[in-house]
Amino acid sequence: MNQLKNVIFIILMFWCWLPLNIYCLTETKSNLFFSENPIEFDPPIIKKENTYFIPIRTIVKYFDGSIDKSNVTYFYSIKIKKNTFEIKPNKLNYKLNNKPKKFVQKPFVYKTRLYVPITTFFENINYKLIKKKTHFY
Repeated sequence: MNQLKNVIFIILMFWCWLPLNIYCLTETKSNLFFSENPIEFDPPIIKKENTYFIPIRTIVKYFDGSIDKSNVTYFYSIKIKKNTFEIKPNKLNYKLNNKPKKFVQKPFVYKTRLYVPITTFFENINYKLIKKKTHFY
């Protein structure tokens, strides 16, 4: 019986290390504040491997940007604040205004939404984030 428990534990640990595994995600009740106005996320901000990710569609909407997805190449083209991002889920490399860049953690699709690392994304559009408790400012 103990051997079976150990095997299950090892399988679960391995499963959480798989790069595309959505079961090791933690949905958070975090908000992002610009001034005193919070942006509420639906679906929510996610924490994965000590990195926070945002559903990019919410940010695109907030900044009156646009997002398009190619069903052929699976690249997302995102336009926000005079910047154009080309992002492919599960790839570290992306382009910002046709210049190659690299995320610290891979963006991914969860509940039909593209999620990107919050800090890296906002640095690219010239915002510095501060995290206090569960919220970002």
